[in-house]
Amino acid sequence: MKRLFILTAITAGLACAAELMPLAMGNYWVYREDRTGETFTIRVGQPVATQSGRVYQYLIGYTSSHALARIDESGNLVALDEDTGTEKLLAGLSEPDSRWWPAPGRECLQEGQTLGKRVEHDGPGGRWQRVLAVKYQSSACTDAGVLSEQFAENIGMLRRVVSTLTGPRTFDLVYARIGTQIIETLDRGRFSIAADQPIGQNSLRITLRIDLGFTPAVRLRFPSAQEFEVALRDPDGKIVWRWSDGKFFDQSVHEKLIGNVWSQTVIVPKPSDDLTGYTMEGWLTTSPDEPKFAATAPVPPPRIMPASNIEN
Repeated sequence: MKRLFILTAITAGLACAAELMPLAMGNYWVYREDRTGETFTIRVGQPVATQSGRVYQYLIGYTSSHALARIDESGNLVALDEDTGTEKLLAGLSEPDSRWWPAPGRECLQEGQTLGKRVEHDGPGGRWQRVLAVKYQSSACTDAGVLSEQFAENIGMLRRVVSTLTGPRTFDLVYARIGTQIIETLDRGRFSIAADQPIGQNSLRITLRIDLGFTPAVRLRFPSAQEFEVALRDPDGKIVWRWSDGKFFDQSVHEKLIGNVWSQTVIVPKPSDDLTGYTMEGWLTTSPDEPKFAATAPVPPPRIMPASNIEN
């Protein structure tokens, strides 16, 4: 009977110097196919100790089912077979380039080959030199399975190319949390402000929005009950309207959890019929030592009423 012991803490002495797939609880990678927007994630769960003294990590998303994985003494990514107590190769990260090795856990029965020549990776998550490349082959199917993967030391997998009925699809790293390191694409974590002038209304509709993308939720601290501010400036730069004017906010510190998407809409009375040159500003009123979110944008022209709605 096999016995697994979930560990609540791992000592620093167990950390490896440089790994092509860093396995530590909480590590998290997100990959996206640019053409379709399809994504998948890989994450590392709790560490598990066995009677043999080896420590494994729950690895979710790298293969079709979760694996108890570790980086072995040779630098390969291996998984524990919980029924037999033996280890199987998941990714031959240190295998010689002349050898094809079994690659279990994929959609098809596959073999992998580690390429001896390192390559450069230039993707949405960044650029890395001396990246390890692995290619795969399968005789079982031609429209499914993995075609290739790329790995960078201390980062993990950067790219996976898969086979589909419509051709190869490339999934690139767009977000990662590896220990204290965060990797994210430039179009993630945006704070934006947008305005609309509804037809027939003497007001602006202004929307503040945070899009964290694949970034985990963030907890922000505010020095009062006020969480955001909106201001409208005229062409001379003078503030002609401020959302908080005339409002009272409790002066007690509080925290707010911002999830994947946060938005807030306010209605601003139009100070003039012609808002050419006016700008709008929006920001979160977080505590001084907290992350800052702010944006500025010009006020757009009013909507054009469709000709079909104009009475003769």
